Amino acid sequence: MGCMQYMYFSNKCLTFSGLWTEKEAPMKSTLQDLPNPTCSDGYSFHENMCYKAFTTPQNQIVAQIKCLSECGDLAIPRTESIDKFLISLKNAADPQSNFWFGLKRLGLSEKFYWVSNESDIVDKNTDYTNWAPGRPDDEADDKDCVLYLAQDSNFPDKWDHLPCFATKLPYLCSTKCHLVQG
Repeated sequence: MGCMQYMYFSNKCLTFSGLWTEKEAPMKSTLQDLPNPTCSDGYSFHENMCYKAFTTPQNQIVAQIKCLSECGDLAIPRTESIDKFLISLKNAADPQSNFWFGLKRLGLSEKFYWVSNESDIVDKNTDYTNWAPGRPDDEADDKDCVLYLAQDSNFPDKWDHLPCFATKLPYLCSTKCHLVQG
């Protein structure tokens, strides 16, 4: 499967040819005339991205590689809206399982970053987060990868962290959407 070559943003079509380049979409008289964003089979569209729950348990590193093979990455719940959407996806796929998503601890620090960009540090005081009470704990242990807790946990749908390699869980991927002329 080839990687998606377009990303839709406002009235611009971003194309990929080794580097992302910007191409102005022709001005249209109505919104219906603009290309419609669509997702690959099994993916669901939300806020200009496509998301999918994978239920085959993997450690977090393998899960990220699997998402990269889909031309995407582990899903990133950067906003409350995306967080709620991802929770609904994981609960529809398997409400009794924890799911990996794309947040990791930065080395032995107390800081966490989005997997799409290691310099994108999440500030738990100003950025959107959904940690379970008492999480993340500040222990410098091997609990470096972040997950959604299952519905039957003490804190359903909240974030927690576990060892990346030792724990195999289902996971959530995200990709850019395709453009289809409507």
